[in-house]
Amino acid sequence: MLALLFSNLTSFAAFNTGNACDPNKTAQHAFFGFPHWWKYDFGSGNAVDIFGVSIVARSGGSDGAGGSVNMTAPKNFNVQYSDDNSSWTTKWSVTGATFSGYEFRHFLATTTLAYTGSPHGAHQHWRIRLLLDNGGNICSAEEIEMRATPGGSDQCSGGTPISDGEWTGHVDDNAFDNNNSTFYGSTFTNTASNVAYIGYSFASPVTVAEIAWRATTDTGQTPKTLFIQYADSSSGPWTIAWAAHNSTGWTSNEVRLFTDPNYV
Repeated sequence: MLALLFSNLTSFAAFNTGNACDPNKTAQHAFFGFPHWWKYDFGSGNAVDIFGVSIVARSGGSDGAGGSVNMTAPKNFNVQYSDDNSSWTTKWSVTGATFSGYEFRHFLATTTLAYTGSPHGAHQHWRIRLLLDNGGNICSAEEIEMRATPGGSDQCSGGTPISDGEWTGHVDDNAFDNNNSTFYGSTFTNTASNVAYIGYSFASPVTVAEIAWRATTDTGQTPKTLFIQYADSSSGPWTIAWAAHNSTGWTSNEVRLFTDPNYV
């Protein structure tokens, strides 16, 4: 059983504890007062060892753009474990954490993790969840590449592009056709209920360590806040691998790289 010592107190009615581990960013968990804890029971006979915790903050700033410090996100907390739901032991502690709006952060145990390459493993379905743009109300891309290693070659071949929809006929295939004269346009971003995403279903599982996004000439239609997610089924569930925030200052036709910070 895992507990984050920050959900024993009364939650706001609309922000119950189950919202903390569902895939919906508009469903949030909030509570009154401190000390506070939130825990997850993996069930009888399902003991696990936890080496990291990931938290996505609520939106911060008047536009939800993540430009200001999120005052409702956890700052100091302990990660604890228990075998009887009564006696709890602290595995590691976090102090002084700060978040911007919708920011996704990993908090790893002090235990050294032994791995090389990607810590996420190979998965058949990868997508870019588009939370915020730079003022264009949609995101557009002339090309998108998904690379197994930073600076490596594009792997998007032999599979199927996926998205939640397109803008005015600029289909998702355009993002992966190796043709800079065509472009993909997303559904609307910058809305609280948006589910805009663009991705690729590979013929077989692959690792992804880097995303290359080539902008169109409209720099307002570039991604500002995004999640890189993976799944083993086209219907999910989707897991966040890493995120990028406040990606501003794009230039026309710029190719910007979003590299997994946990790749070694």
